[in-house]
Amino acid sequence: MGHKFSLVFNREITDEEAGILRAGACAAAIFTTSTLLTDANVTVTRLDFDEVGSMSIVEAIEAALETVKEVPGLYVPGLSGPVEPPTDAVTDEQDAIESEENEPAEAIEPAR
Repeated sequence: MGHKFSLVFNREITDEEAGILRAGACAAAIFTTSTLLTDANVTVTRLDFDEVGSMSIVEAIEAALETVKEVPGLYVPGLSGPVEPPTDAVTDEQDAIESEENEPAEAIEPAR
């Protein structure tokens, strides 16, 4: 199952650093150059992931972040991913709401 997410680095990376990332968990990522959303004067590298094999999205993101740690001075100030919660989370939340709605109301005794 494929998952889509993106990592934005704190700066533009070198060809050597790109090689380190490609050798790790970022081999399938598409490398592009962009600017920081908070400062258009800062050029950064963005990695877009579209397919991470059989890993869950959490495992894929963790693997990519671990690979980033291999490059000194590089960190990820931006991560974007799916905007919809996993199906299980929605089902659990709906079950909780329905359970609350089906509970009998408490009897209120009149004040004396």
